[in-house]
Amino acid sequence: MLAPIIYFNPKHDQTINHLVAHECGHALRMWGVPEEQRLIPKSSEENHKTALLQIVEDIPELAQSSPPEKLVDLINTQYQGLVQQLLSKPPDIMIEYWLYDDFPDLRPYQQISLQRQRINAVRGLDSEISKIATAKIISASNTMSYCYFRLVGLHIGQNLVSPYSGSVYVNRGKELAEITAREYRNDYSGDIAMINRWAAFFELQEWFSWTGFEDVPPGYLDTV
Repeated sequence: MLAPIIYFNPKHDQTINHLVAHECGHALRMWGVPEEQRLIPKSSEENHKTALLQIVEDIPELAQSSPPEKLVDLINTQYQGLVQQLLSKPPDIMIEYWLYDDFPDLRPYQQISLQRQRINAVRGLDSEISKIATAKIISASNTMSYCYFRLVGLHIGQNLVSPYSGSVYVNRGKELAEITAREYRNDYSGDIAMINRWAAFFELQEWFSWTGFEDVPPGYLDTV
């Protein structure tokens, strides 16, 4: 049986308190359900091929601004990044709710962490990104980010979505936020259900699959 391990850089400032608590939230949610419900995501060659077929029409445009030798790595990085965002953001919302409600001493660090996350996320709004990322990935990523910051911001009483004002992602982001708030069941099984719901929303259902926690393939930890 695998046990959760959290690695962190000791050079972090005090926001590490929030980050470690957040990662503990993921572990607690998984271990809070019966063993048969502890599913984890995996990505197969078939998943990868499906993703490529969905973004293939954008590849010629990317090739105009990316050297051929870097194009494959660029596309793979985008694919992996979007899947990771899809898999993490729904449970991240519920964990941030939990930390804010149950651990008020962490709130100052939580606010700093959220602001830093937002700084990184809004880089996706830069028009230059369209030159190095596919339209499907840009749209899904920014919509997910808007949904995440909208729901977390509403819960903690802060406007975290102001950088998105006037963007094309607001309407879809609000729609996804309404679905999430209405349908989320707050446990690990609910995390999986909501991840699948988001995947359907963006037509990403076949970009990944689920396997049992005890059935992880060799080298799994090197790929996540």
